[in-house]
Amino acid sequence: MAHLVNALHLAEVPLVLFAQRAFHPTMAFTALAPFLFAVSRRALAIELLLVFCVADLSNLVIKWVIAGNRPYWVDPEVWQFPMTCEGGWGMPSGHMQAFSTVTYFIIFRTRAHKAWFMPHGAMCALGAYSRVYTGSHFPSQTLAGWALGLTFGFFGSRLFECLDASQQLHRGTRLLRISYLGSLIGVLGIMVFGVHAALELAGLDPLTSLPLARGACRTGKVVGLIWEGTAKVFGVLIGTAAVAVLQWPCSKDAPALAQGVLHRWTSVAGLMTAHHLLLDRFATSAAAYNDGPDGPTTLLSCAAIGYLNVVLAAGLACLLQLLLQPAKQA
Repeated sequence: MAHLVNALHLAEVPLVLFAQRAFHPTMAFTALAPFLFAVSRRALAIELLLVFCVADLSNLVIKWVIAGNRPYWVDPEVWQFPMTCEGGWGMPSGHMQAFSTVTYFIIFRTRAHKAWFMPHGAMCALGAYSRVYTGSHFPSQTLAGWALGLTFGFFGSRLFECLDASQQLHRGTRLLRISYLGSLIGVLGIMVFGVHAALELAGLDPLTSLPLARGACRTGKVVGLIWEGTAKVFGVLIGTAAVAVLQWPCSKDAPALAQGVLHRWTSVAGLMTAHHLLLDRFATSAAAYNDGPDGPTTLLSCAAIGYLNVVLAAGLACLLQLLLQPAKQA
């Protein structure tokens, strides 16, 4: 019986590790948003990225305030994987909050059929299980992340509908869009650095999670460093603002990229592959100039990677749309 249980236990490891990669917060701007740009849903991609950035930075601040431990800090017997040793606090789960935010936002914003809630719920359960399985979070932390993600996704979609923010963001004057997005960036910056400064003045160091992580980690490397992740999200936010402000030849959503289902999805796959390869090449080149964890040059390269993720995805989608437009009209 023990052999059977151990065999089943080992068999689920690949599924858990896959879920870890699939539910990582960066998937919002490295995969999902580029896909939306590629299928000519530019407006939805911009709104999604803005809601994601607000939710992700809010998650960081909430973690600083609550300062919840992670399981692998508390119990040295917890199994550890390469992605277990995250450097931030544990409450609430950032993976679950990010996944719930972006998926619920799309479901509510597009008014998807209720049938989508069942497979979506199964995916949330898998994501929560994977976070507990790897010792990264307690069940309560994944539940809190899911609940906050639902909240951000729901109210984010309602914001763009009820307050007519979508009209201001996509059809307002350039000055209006600059003031709208500039204010958002400023408010989020004040929130992050203001809370950090306030906690330090109160004698509480928000970054004490890093020594806890390094002391408990047995895999040899702490992942998810706080300021590097924050710099990347601010880069995504600035890149999204740039895409929303600039008037490109393909600034409006198009009904389709090309005639024929095969042709269209081949074009989408090619665009996303090109996006991935170009970003990977840039990240590899930038790594040679990094000056250590959370160093100034490292933070700058992280912000640049976040910025280019968005701008490159939008630019490639625009180029593809322009190239295929003559063939479509013909």
